[in-house]
Order: sequence, then C-alpha cells, then structure tokens
Amino acid sequence: MYKILIIFCLYTSTLSAKILPSLTIVINEDVYRDYLCILNNQNVLTVKYYGGQCSRREVIEIILIQQMLALGGFEYEFILDPVYYNMRERKLLEKGLLLISVDSVWHSEALSMEEHVFISPPLIRKKEYQAGFYASSNNSKVLSVNSIDQLKRLSIVSNKHWTVDWTNLTKAGFERVIHEDEWMSQASLVNKHLIDVMLIPFSNNEDLSYKIKNIELKPIPNFKFPLDESRHVIISKKHPLGHETYQALIKGMKLMRAEGTITKAFKDSGLFNPAVTHWLKVD
Repeated sequence: MYKILIIFCLYTSTLSAKILPSLTIVINEDVYRDYLCILNNQNVLTVKYYGGQCSRREVIEIILIQQMLALGGFEYEFILDPVYYNMRERKLLEKGLLLISVDSVWHSEALSMEEHVFISPPLIRKKEYQAGFYASSNNSKVLSVNSIDQLKRLSIVSNKHWTVDWTNLTKAGFERVIHEDEWMSQASLVNKHLIDVMLIPFSNNEDLSYKIKNIELKPIPNFKFPLDESRHVIISKKHPLGHETYQALIKGMKLMRAEGTITKAFKDSGLFNPAVTHWLKVD
C-alpha cells in the first residue's frame, strides 16, 4: 500500500506579522501523478468531481483531508514535493515530527497508536470498504468461477502485515493465502497466472477493470469482499499543531459528511460502487 506523509512546520513571514503554518506533503511519484491528473489545474479546495481515470482512494483522501481542514478553519501554506521519504511514518507521528497521515488507517491500527495520535471519526465507515477478487483479464478459467466454494479454493495473494486483509481472508475460510510484500509484485503474479486472485477495491471503470503499466486485472463477477473495519485519519498529539489540526479536521469532516460530499467522493472513485450493490458478500 502506498504511504503519503504530511509534515507541518511554522514559519514567520517577513511580509506579515501573522504566523502561518507551512505545509509540505512528501508523496510517492505515482500518487502525485494521479493527484495532478485529478486536479487538472484546479485549486484542490474547489474540486467537486472526484472520479476519472486517475481516481483511487489514496488520491481522493489527500483532496478530502485538505478540504476538511480548510472548512474547519485551518489555514496553511501548501507545498507538494513528489520525492520518496524513507523514515517510518508511525515513528514520525509518535515523535511529533509528522503532523498527519493523509493515507487513512484501519481502526485497529489507529487504536494501537492512540497514546500518540488523535483518531478522527471514521472517514470510511465499517463495512463501507469492499474489494473485488481480481484476476488477470485473460484468465478465463478463474473469471468463470461461480460459487463461493470454488472461490475459496483459489490461491490469493496478500501481505501478512496488512492485518485487516489477512485476518478477514483467514476468517472467511480462504486456505491458500500467499504472502508477498509489494503490491506491484502481487499484481504481476496474478497477471502471469502464477496466483489466481488478489483483493483490489473496485475501480470506476465501466467494466470495473484495473489497469497499471502493462497489467490489466478484472474482478470475478458477482462476488465482493467486505472488510469489517472503519478507516480513520490520525494526527500526532506531540506535534505543536496537532490539537488545532484535529479540531479543524473534525469540524470539516462533520460538515462534509452532512453534505454527502465524503460518500460522493468515494462513489466517484469507484470504492463505493453501485454496480456491485447486489453482488454476493463473501465473509
């Protein structure tokens, strides 16, 4: 899974007596590319449509969190820097060197850090996050699976450190769950028919396909996998802007939730996908 880090610091403007928070986001290049694709030269605070070819959860959350903070009254100078940041996010948050993670975390992960972080209300509520069983687009044998028994006999690749994914698959009775660290390596194994399927959130493409580089994956029709936890934004308690940011985020999130903007954004991205409403839940 991709991680995106935000680091906040304070600076004093020589042109004004007002002290403004200066915001730098250090972001992986692929997420940055999709972020720019969705913005399409718009101001991030004016984005109303969250879909399109480049849309996915990680990118949508960057946009939503900035909009929530602005609605909550948090003002900052915004700087985006597409470079790799090699320090561990969790340690940075615990030490107050990192203000906020804009890649939401599962509730269980957030609770394991609650001594060090503020935990937002759910950004994605329990059972809203659903994934498909994605196979290579040319693996007709796997894509023709039509029963839960057949599905659970397939090999499925995940990462044992993604505890929610791994635990839910095990509880659901999948016996051939195979560990692979990197997401792209997982996709490559599935694309080469070396492993049958992997879990991927549904896309907003008409056929629900997921395409990256020379890989095209499609979900087995009529089956979806609900992940039984909520996802939350976490903010460092030790960072000097932590409490202020937390209060602004809660206020902005409440407003955007009431307006239906959060649900709309994830529907636009395909994560909340009406095309799979009547698909069978596998749990």
